[in-house]
Amino acid sequence: MTATSREGHEPHATGMQRDLLLEMLQSQKGLTQDDNAFVPGEGTTLELLVKTNGGPAPMGRIDRITLHAHFVAVDAVEATSLLPYSVLVGLRIAFREKSRGAGFTR
Repeated sequence: MTATSREGHEPHATGMQRDLLLEMLQSQKGLTQDDNAFVPGEGTTLELLVKTNGGPAPMGRIDRITLHAHFVAVDAVEATSLLPYSVLVGLRIAFREKSRGAGFTR
């Protein structure tokens, strides 16, 4: 038997399901979908929030996220990580405005 909180839920969340991650990714304007893969567009920064003992930790510098049946492949600048959905707890997406230059005129 496991301990539960007052609300009747497990004290440690079980993580995300594939369908929820898919819905979250599809809802964002700054991402391009190609089959089961999502790529941040120009000016868009995408981070996954991963479950750790100290709480959610951002996994950033993501170039592409590909959803598979039982895991997600995360292509980042330096490596590809393969993670079970159970360690994912959220997304963080930021949009940067396009630079207009230094603003100097003659």
